Amino acid sequence: MTRQLICFVLIGGFASLPTLVQSQVNYEWQQPEPNVSSGEVAVYPGNCFENGFIVDVRGSTAYLYSAFTGAFQGSYSTGGEIESKPVIVKLKDGKWYVFITSSDGKLYKIDIAAAFTIAKTGGISQIVSIRRAGDSGCLIKDEITASPVVQLESESNSSYTLGKDIVLVATHHGCSSSTTNLVYAFDAADVYQPPVWVFNQFGDYAVDYFTNCILDIKRNAIFCCTNINAGHFQNTIWSLNTVTGNLNWAGNFSSVHSRPLLGNSVTGGLDHLYVANTLTDLYAINPDSGIEDWHLKLTSTVGSLIDKPLKIGQGEFAQEIMATTSEGKIYAVYDGGTNPGDGEGLWQYAAGGGIKVKTTCTPMGASGKCYADLDDGTIRQFDMATGANDATEFVYSGYLPPGSVNFGDLEIYNQGGYEYKMVQTAWGLFGNIWQYNIPSFAHNNPPILVNIWQGTIDSTWENPGNWSKNQVPDSTTDVLITCQGGAFVSTVNAVCHSLDLRNGATLIIKPGFKLAVIH
Repeated sequence: MTRQLICFVLIGGFASLPTLVQSQVNYEWQQPEPNVSSGEVAVYPGNCFENGFIVDVRGSTAYLYSAFTGAFQGSYSTGGEIESKPVIVKLKDGKWYVFITSSDGKLYKIDIAAAFTIAKTGGISQIVSIRRAGDSGCLIKDEITASPVVQLESESNSSYTLGKDIVLVATHHGCSSSTTNLVYAFDAADVYQPPVWVFNQFGDYAVDYFTNCILDIKRNAIFCCTNINAGHFQNTIWSLNTVTGNLNWAGNFSSVHSRPLLGNSVTGGLDHLYVANTLTDLYAINPDSGIEDWHLKLTSTVGSLIDKPLKIGQGEFAQEIMATTSEGKIYAVYDGGTNPGDGEGLWQYAAGGGIKVKTTCTPMGASGKCYADLDDGTIRQFDMATGANDATEFVYSGYLPPGSVNFGDLEIYNQGGYEYKMVQTAWGLFGNIWQYNIPSFAHNNPPILVNIWQGTIDSTWENPGNWSKNQVPDSTTDVLITCQGGAFVSTVNAVCHSLDLRNGATLIIKPGFKLAVIH
């Protein structure tokens, strides 16, 4: 019997300047990255057979860390500001790569195994320059601020016919008057080759600069958002066929700057494309036709906008969309269906006292909890049903003035198929990246420790080096065995709180000994 991980309690603080000190804070590791002004994070959680890793981009540099230990693995600096989220993928050659783009108008393919250096194909470095020559009075023609998008053939449906993995890149024209932006598809195995296709190559459409794109492998489509000057009438969502580069549809939803979101029917959501514009309108769009089913204005605060990524719940919360406005509030919206008015505002959260929410409220699986950073230096846990702030982690609180630290959106992922982890980044003079464990917790009871069998030393249960927590399980420990092979109880009687033995795993108990499972 296993225990669902649903919430966390973290406490701690900082000592006085100039030394950065944290006490009693439930972080697993941290790495300082000071003096940076922006950041985005991508995570590959790993499993029993592959190491997990985290890529954190700051300024013009991408950093690689071990997801398990936080150990620094390498870095790579580009020729411009990295304004987009990195992409971590395993391509057909069986290797892991990171794709990043930057304001120097280039696409970079980084080989994780080769000391986090630029990948090479046939001796050719895998950096491709997408920047076009400047127009009269325009010194910089193309930057890239939207995140690259990779479509893997192995994950695509039968109508995907390119026979290769592709990486898609959208341009940001360096001069505000341009409407000739492009989308490129490159062979991910060799980005130095000519593109597979180019959308708007001949300026057939008036396309302002791209801010964000997301992939829909169900439809072999990529949805790209553009940002336009206020008051202009121009399409701002573009749906392209990823096989041909042809336009499926385009629609005008005012200037879109936040990262869009697709509903996931697998987790109980509706089949909608969600976008939010700079006027704080949240739209639910039919992804096949581009027709709006409903929209909801989140706030009437003058000058407020939505530029954070949208997030969506899972399980019974799979129709709940989370959005954060620049006024510093969280809004929870329920998607009731396909009729006008089906977007229902559930709750909103404002901290008060001049404190603002800095990031989107990121859900943790189907737990009904989500997490956000506030500019008082805290991480807050919210109940997705009510908006109640039912737990707080004191990170920078009381150490730096409110608003002096910027935070990147929290990344929450499942490590080892059981434990939820949270990655937090902070920017500025005291820039840091942290990883926290979100433990199993019950009020008035001690938290249950989740210990994952790794078998890195030998096959014996009694060896603490074989366990993820570097300690032998006891009566307060939930045990998870996922690796093939498994554990061998051979010299002592063993005990654990609960045991989760996954398919392909084995547990052998030598005659004369026993394993007691308490729960």
